[in-house]
Amino acid sequence: MKFDIKVVVIIFFALLCVVLSSQVNKISDEIKNVEGAFLDYQSKYEHLKLISENKAILFKMQYYIEGDTLDDVELENLYTNKRMRLLDILTKNPSLFFYISEEGCESCYLPYLKRMNLLSQKYGADKVIVLAHFTDKRNLEYLFSNNQIDLNIYVLHTTLDLFPKYNFYPILFFLSKNRYIENAFVADKSNLDLIDSYLEVVEHRFLKIN
Repeated sequence: MKFDIKVVVIIFFALLCVVLSSQVNKISDEIKNVEGAFLDYQSKYEHLKLISENKAILFKMQYYIEGDTLDDVELENLYTNKRMRLLDILTKNPSLFFYISEEGCESCYLPYLKRMNLLSQKYGADKVIVLAHFTDKRNLEYLFSNNQIDLNIYVLHTTLDLFPKYNFYPILFFLSKNRYIENAFVADKSNLDLIDSYLEVVEHRFLKIN
């Protein structure tokens, strides 16, 4: 009889250990899930915070150059190699310009180029113009041909020097004969969600009435 009680007690404690171990493992898994969810939330929060801070910097950059007078820089037509001055391609009515640089982020400006290609087809090549600071024109030609983009492209042999530094950012702006920068927009991965809004305003407020 004493032997039977010992066996029962041993079995009871063994089962209790199994149950407790199972509960501990379950609680441990739940803690890990909570920790994982928290780290995921923290990562998303930091990402959104970074995007928000970056957008604030871009807005300041846009404000910094708004209304500035662009220098009458020398240009070279990408396809004809003809050299000219900026004033030679400006008209009384504003045209949409897009400045890009080989040092800039291609994935930042490519979506805009594709949309501008559609605007050029709709309103005319003289209304949508690209100013490209590229030392290797073959890379520039490949960029446009590979993405089936047909725009007026003029090569710059110097940057526009609109900012004290970081002059590789892609910038959209309107420019007319007075060379005043209007409605500047600095393109970046963090504000790709604004591409439709910006170009919709561009189309309805400027391109349609000129």
